[in-house]
Amino acid sequence: MTVLIPRTRTINVRLSEAEYLELERFCISSSARSLSDLVRDTLQRFIRAADQEPALASSVSANAAQARELEQRIERLSAEIAALRASAQPQPLDRTGGLSETEEVRPLLKKEGSPAPQQENEL
Repeated sequence: MTVLIPRTRTINVRLSEAEYLELERFCISSSARSLSDLVRDTLQRFIRAADQEPALASSVSANAAQARELEQRIERLSAEIAALRASAQPQPLDRTGGLSETEEVRPLLKKEGSPAPQQENEL
């Protein structure tokens, strides 16, 4: 079989007999071609996972920022709703006994139970 990627570096690791037997059993159960392939693949997965952690951390940070922004929007909307509810309530009189500036003064056209006033046409 041809080696597609020539490997020239080696790493030596000392294992106890029990550790080696456990690694060998795992190699057989995982269908790896050899202990070297199993260890190499495991190391590469570990390295890729470590490289992804900063990306994950920045993603979590971005999500936290979005959550804070949404909370602020909800607070502003709640304040607007409260203001709208307050404006729907009857407006209090100002200090001089008149109507407050925000209340619209409308002429009373019709009292309950009485007919609407007639307008006179002048010619």
